[in-house]
Amino acid sequence: TRFSKYYSIAKRSQDSAVVKELPDFYAPGDIFTITYGKGSGILHMLESLAGEEKLLTIMREFFRKFYFKNATIDDFVQICNAQTGQDLGWFFKQWLYTSDYCDYAVQKSGKDKITVEKKGKISMPVEIKLRFKDGTESADYWDGKSGAKQIEIPEGKRLKGATVDAQNKVLDIDKVNNNFPRKVDFRMVPLYFGIYEVLAFLKEDAYSWITGPAFSEYGIGLKSSFQRNGDYIVYSG
Repeated sequence: TRFSKYYSIAKRSQDSAVVKELPDFYAPGDIFTITYGKGSGILHMLESLAGEEKLLTIMREFFRKFYFKNATIDDFVQICNAQTGQDLGWFFKQWLYTSDYCDYAVQKSGKDKITVEKKGKISMPVEIKLRFKDGTESADYWDGKSGAKQIEIPEGKRLKGATVDAQNKVLDIDKVNNNFPRKVDFRMVPLYFGIYEVLAFLKEDAYSWITGPAFSEYGIGLKSSFQRNGDYIVYSG
């Protein structure tokens, strides 16, 4: 997706604040990854907090007020606060002025509980969806301010799976651990090419296990890779 490059540098601890001096960026290419990639993700999250119509109102008001004028980030934040009736300073402070990241992980705790852990420093409200073996679902909500949240599985229910932020509203750098059990995308391909290792072609919320015939200096054989988007890759052949 458009955020794959940002996720990749954040996992390598090369993320940085969006708002800072130009020479302070880790590398020239990261200017675009962080300001445009991460920046567009911040607007996407703002839409989830304010709603689509309210975000459009914010953008129209910002354009009307600063048409052919210079504007600061504080000017934009003030318009967001006024239009939503909320103090969104907490949101902009952590996403624009720090190199902190957001990462939620879900796992089962014993027989009757699900635990969602906050592995990053950024707190964002999220929905946690539970799916049961009888075909029903339930949803819980968490503000993410504490280190973890436990959810009890209703009596008489058997858990099939759980997902944090199923609608991808949050810029969470590791989508794989948002699911319990973890997903594996297994693909048999007619011919193994390097394109199957490009971030944009891998699923963000699953391990990718790709297998197919491949050419090498020794001839043709079978190549298989096990990958985690933007993180690691293991080969066998």
